[in-house]
Amino acid sequence: MIDYEKITNKVLSYSSLKEFRKSPEHFVQYLEKKKAPSEAMILGSLVDRMVLTPGTWQDEFTVMPHFDRRTKEGKEGFAKFTEENKGKTFVEEDVIIKAEFITAKVMQNEQAKEILSRLTQTQETIFYTDKETGLKMVAKLDGRGDNIIMDLKTCASADPEEFAKAAINFGYPLQAGVYAEAVRNRFFKFPDYYFICVETSAPYGISVCKASDDFVELGKQQLRKALEEFKYCLDNKLFHQSYEFRNLFGPHILELPPWAKKGLEA
Repeated sequence: MIDYEKITNKVLSYSSLKEFRKSPEHFVQYLEKKKAPSEAMILGSLVDRMVLTPGTWQDEFTVMPHFDRRTKEGKEGFAKFTEENKGKTFVEEDVIIKAEFITAKVMQNEQAKEILSRLTQTQETIFYTDKETGLKMVAKLDGRGDNIIMDLKTCASADPEEFAKAAINFGYPLQAGVYAEAVRNRFFKFPDYYFICVETSAPYGISVCKASDDFVELGKQQLRKALEEFKYCLDNKLFHQSYEFRNLFGPHILELPPWAKKGLEA
């Protein structure tokens, strides 16, 4: 049974709208069953903490000591440790070391330092209500300054061309749209949008990329469409639907990728 009262009261975010854009069913799954964070997500969160709020990572994470849970002492020690650190994410020491190394690389990078120096707020949460649909929204910004929004991304490749491809695949335009709209609602500003991209494997390369106007505009359009469809889905109680929900607004068109079009022209 779908809990429509819970859906109605849900404060929407980039993450939840990203799931809804797959299908209403995916949104319900996201709402009911939170996924355990992957190793990549944990590393990314650690780096965010270390770079943006130095000295606070232990508020959220703790190193898991070794307990031999085959023994009574090990079981008791593990139980005591987990109780004392309830709510924290347990990580291995080598993950902390890796995050600290990546953080040091970021802080030594001249372009990254210049962007970070422009920030007046980090790890900022902005709540707002979308005026057209009445839906409640939340945006959790990595960093914001007088004329800048900054998003710190750990990634497989920080090469600007490779990151541009990954950004589309991971739905970063939608994220940019959510964040830009939040800042516009709260501060009536239209800041530039920057990514600090950090590789998670050697040589841990770093690049700073500024999102184009088209990139942010695409995100705003995706956000508007997602909110309108979410409101329609809510009003008509359609959260039981899967991919067929997309066809309510016309058939899904399968476009040829550029390489296939070249073959067609030939």
